[in-house]
Amino acid sequence: MDQMSADDPSRAQWLGDLAAALQLRFSTTDRTADLERAIATTREALSLLSEDQPGLPLHLSNLGNALRMRYEATGRLADLEEAISAARQAVQATAPGHSARGRRLSNLGYALRLRFERTGRLRDLDEAIEVGGQALMLTPDDDPNRARLQSNLGIALRERYEHADDPVDLRAAADLARQAVARTPPDHPDRAGMMSNLALALYQQYESGRAEDLTHAITAARAALALTPSDHRDHAMYALNLAVLLRARAAASNDHTYLDEAIESAKYAVALLPEKHPDRAASLSALGRAHRLRYRVLHDPGDAHKAIDARRQAAAVPTAPPVIRALAARAQGEWAMEDQDPEMASDGYTAAVGLLAEVAWHGLERSVREGHLAQWRGLAEDAAACTLHISPPQAVELLEQGRTVLWTQRLHHRTDLRRLNQTAPAIADRLGEIRAELDHETTPRDRE
Repeated sequence: MDQMSADDPSRAQWLGDLAAALQLRFSTTDRTADLERAIATTREALSLLSEDQPGLPLHLSNLGNALRMRYEATGRLADLEEAISAARQAVQATAPGHSARGRRLSNLGYALRLRFERTGRLRDLDEAIEVGGQALMLTPDDDPNRARLQSNLGIALRERYEHADDPVDLRAAADLARQAVARTPPDHPDRAGMMSNLALALYQQYESGRAEDLTHAITAARAALALTPSDHRDHAMYALNLAVLLRARAAASNDHTYLDEAIESAKYAVALLPEKHPDRAASLSALGRAHRLRYRVLHDPGDAHKAIDARRQAAAVPTAPPVIRALAARAQGEWAMEDQDPEMASDGYTAAVGLLAEVAWHGLERSVREGHLAQWRGLAEDAAACTLHISPPQAVELLEQGRTVLWTQRLHHRTDLRRLNQTAPAIADRLGEIRAELDHETTPRDRE
């Protein structure tokens, strides 16, 4: 590759092949250097192509996938935004009858679903389901990629069920997950992911009242973990999923064996993840919930301490989704109050209130932010009540902080830009444009 001239007409293709190989190796080994090089190599390939060249959609699609994978590893929202943009461009540049159009639509849906998980914008999830359905309609029944498309659409439907509570979505999600497993050979590298998705769909059916599905969900989750090498990037996630299901079985059956295994599985997931990995917070939260359940069953103070500490650590993972961190911090506060540890409780509640501005970050539409904040009613009051006898001034600050999230965001983006304009006028102009966009929000009194 280094010996190939920069103007060689086949250079973009060779760069694309190299990037694809690097991305594939990252998907199994989690070597960050491979992913970084894949992204840089794909960008170089794209720089060599004009808009009318046939290889452009493929390179755009590969760039979108690589950026999405980096977002999943780091939690950087900018990567996800660029991944969605690249995926859209790839779809738009792909002819309607092209065999790859379905896969590229599915990739776009995958990225949109991830943004929904991060921001809570339901329209992203609805669009993910729409383009996922289009992808399936365009994909022949004998296409080897059909199982992956079914699985991706099933996940999106399952997540919409969590928010809309429409049993039609859940039934469709479970059916798609079963079909994806049935289509995937036992020795296929995607088999573990298909089994994991089926496990989660069955678990949701269990939670909706189908008690018999929990046993099948645990079986599928065990299979997903067993099929995945310990150095695979998804191994920790499968261990986490198993921990969640085992805790549910323990809660339903009072069988300590399941509870002990749930704790070990969650600890294993935590141990596999770097300190700043976005999934670490969810794994720590699952570990905390399992320890808390064992404390309530066996009344061992050691479990109570471990449960609170796990939630405290979860809230501190900087790359994790803010809502997961905030839930962990609130649980720390609630559990510590139950255990009569007001200082630990105050720390947890304070962290939770401090995360509200990120849960309802000002890049979202006002109506979405209002919806997010409505789910946290009472948090500021609980935080203030907990902190009152420790520090009355701090209690008042927490109360005001929780009640004025939206007003504070408005004040912050009205900052005077005169000094910035003197040193960096282009940046000041761009910030002014963004501020104008944020100011142009539809409020109830603005509607006609």
